[in-house]
Amino acid sequence: MNVGALRRIKHAGKYVAFGRKKALPILEPEGFGALPLPVVPALLPGLLQVATEAPYGRGPDTVVDPDVRRCHQISAERVSIPPAFAKKVAGITRTACKALGVATGAESRLYKLLVYGPGVRMKSDGCTVSVNV
Repeated sequence: MNVGALRRIKHAGKYVAFGRKKALPILEPEGFGALPLPVVPALLPGLLQVATEAPYGRGPDTVVDPDVRRCHQISAERVSIPPAFAKKVAGITRTACKALGVATGAESRLYKLLVYGPGVRMKSDGCTVSVNV
């Protein structure tokens, strides 16, 4: 690898961006109502009632297997974000894009809301979620 060539590359931002914003995140899953984040355990039973089991995999290999992924999901179409919190998310997105040197046009989108119970983790299945724009 030619390190000298890499050092000559002109870029507008940093490789990583971080910071803190005071925000009270609230989501509103359909059929549930206001959901403050982080979710407290007392809210999980009601949240699970409006969720479906979350599959994992890719294409025709997508399956539901609680031995690999014991998780539920609520699709983004069924979760609303109050305007005040959406405005904060948009501001955070703009700040991150500026720090990273990303041109205008970037946006943050909720892909889905995953719901894990206490102590539950997903085993690695090698699958990465992406959104086509």
